[in-house]
Amino acid sequence: MNFPLFNYDLFSNSEFYLFFYGVVFLDLPRYGFSIIINALFVRYVAPVNENFMPKVTVVVASHNGAGSITQAIQSIINQSRPIHEIIVVDDCSSDETAEIIQSAYKQKLIKIALFHSRRCGKSASVNHAARFATGDFILNIDDDTVLNYDAVEKIVSVFLDENTVIASGALTIRNSEVSLVTSLQTIEYQLSIVGGRSFLDLFGAMPCCSGAFSMYRRKFFSDAGGLNTGPGEDLEITLRARHFGYDVHFVENARASILAPETFLKLLVQRLRWDRDELNIRMNQFKEFNVFKRMNRRGEYFHMLDFLVFTMLPTILFLPYLIYIYFKLSADALSFLIDLYMYVTPFYLFLIGINIFSSGSRLSIFDLIVTPIFPFYQGVLMKIFRLCAYVTEIIFRGSTRDDYVPNRIRQALYEAPGCEK
Repeated sequence: MNFPLFNYDLFSNSEFYLFFYGVVFLDLPRYGFSIIINALFVRYVAPVNENFMPKVTVVVASHNGAGSITQAIQSIINQSRPIHEIIVVDDCSSDETAEIIQSAYKQKLIKIALFHSRRCGKSASVNHAARFATGDFILNIDDDTVLNYDAVEKIVSVFLDENTVIASGALTIRNSEVSLVTSLQTIEYQLSIVGGRSFLDLFGAMPCCSGAFSMYRRKFFSDAGGLNTGPGEDLEITLRARHFGYDVHFVENARASILAPETFLKLLVQRLRWDRDELNIRMNQFKEFNVFKRMNRRGEYFHMLDFLVFTMLPTILFLPYLIYIYFKLSADALSFLIDLYMYVTPFYLFLIGINIFSSGSRLSIFDLIVTPIFPFYQGVLMKIFRLCAYVTEIIFRGSTRDDYVPNRIRQALYEAPGCEK
């Protein structure tokens, strides 16, 4: 069997189903559906109401953020609407973060500065700061998050709806041109966050409000007990809010930039943590795989199916698919996979173009040069990372062991009497 490059007879070949499944596993349908629907339909964006001027408290928790926290604080100060107060926590940093925060406090750039003598983790730090918040809303950003000048004005507008308790803005990569890894993440964020979350928000199925840029109604945040001090706190509180019957939203035109991991090793560590946490939270905490569990709204079914159909199943079946290809096609397996990739890449480029046009996003020249590599990055490499995360989570409970949560906090969570280790 021979699969020469761009041989369209492949579509009538008896092995066409192999091509079809390959397209699915390379994530083309997932992005295709969301991006095309986003382009065809006008996405709802809550209008800015000049009379809606709630008090916003901004909370920044930092651990060794000396290289970025000054820029983050400045972006808060430069907002188009005045911020009620800024609270910054130094979570036992070993660099100059504490000195920078102290200096900002003395200059009255921030209202409250908190300093931890022992590391507590991001969630506990944010919860600590929230105790002192007096605003109607709490905006939580990371110490490397830089807000667009109108980001707060845009994101707070969705809270005119009293049932909305959490909203998240769009994130872009600020260090895109540093390396191939950051450039690939730039394209990924454009598709999965700007494109994918806009699509899910259309159906009331926003699954996760990113901890790097999310706003909470303070009363809900307080009544719910704040962030879970375990891993995956942003996904957990989003699903918790949905479970209670509240609305959560994605605000596409509220934008901020972050710093992405610059090497594949750092990216691997980050994604292993993210995917382990997600599997643990969905499977163990919220029992989403229980087919007999009743959902209170259609959006709950939609975001659960989105995870199962477009994330979990393709990841689990990807390796068996490759093994089957090898035994089915033997020496022609590699040729088939190359042809498959060459077929898929132009469609990916087309979808990236539509997403840029419809969302008003931008890519650098370097990002555009990198785009032909993106199908491999998203469809192969990320699936390998995610599969490793699933295996380590199911067998070793990896989400309860990484160092994102300090050991003493972890012991309190998982080793208290009566709790499962």
